[in-house]
Amino acid sequence: TAMRHPQAVVSTQSTIWISPYTAMRHPQVWDNPEEFRPQRFINIKNLAKCDYFPFMAGPHECSGKNFALMEVKLVMFHMLKRYHLTPLDTEIPYYRFSSITLHPCTKIRIRFTKLE
Repeated sequence: TAMRHPQAVVSTQSTIWISPYTAMRHPQVWDNPEEFRPQRFINIKNLAKCDYFPFMAGPHECSGKNFALMEVKLVMFHMLKRYHLTPLDTEIPYYRFSSITLHPCTKIRIRFTKLE
């Protein structure tokens, strides 16, 4: 049988590919989606589940999600308590292609200044 949606019919033999890159840059959900504004993720609990899913969702959710989130917090905490980070470039171009992650086109240059 086919799954029916008001705008499409998907047969049982179909493969569906969901693009987190595209979904998380949808202009109806995100103001200026291409602009780098990390603060937009402070209140992600107010979003629908399909608007923000960096680790996917449901039965295919990344099993390392909780570990990854804890690891990044620990690394950033220890780095920021010892160093002041200053970006040396104002814009960082990145590749746009189908992959698990986005990759910078060039090296990301950051100055680490040891805190006293």
